[in-house]
Amino acid sequence: MSNPTWMRGHQPAQDAKANLSARYAAIALVLSLMPIPQLGGVKTDIAMSAVLSIALDADPRCALVLAHVFDRAEHDPHRADQLCRSWSEFYLSRSASRGGAASAERAVLKALRAFDELRTGEERRA
Repeated sequence: MSNPTWMRGHQPAQDAKANLSARYAAIALVLSLMPIPQLGGVKTDIAMSAVLSIALDADPRCALVLAHVFDRAEHDPHRADQLCRSWSEFYLSRSASRGGAASAERAVLKALRAFDELRTGEERRA
């Protein structure tokens, strides 16, 4: 049985690398918009949609990003708590390291916390 035309030249290792690159690109896109003071707007919607799509594909790093942004950008505190809790639980159920964050997840958390520190410093000056 021969491979269909669309399968010719298919290389799983390259596909996996491209998939990982897309995941990091989606996270980088959201980080480039940080701090996100409120949800909405074309750029934010596109970035959050990319991260959401990948998070739904069981990527715990993207779930962390969603939880972080929703917690800080959603103006309704009750809704923010629900969204943040939901994505945090999703992250915990998908994390490869059940006892703590894996190295890639720690890197994402470090970047997100850096934006929190910048935001706190800006609020103190205002």
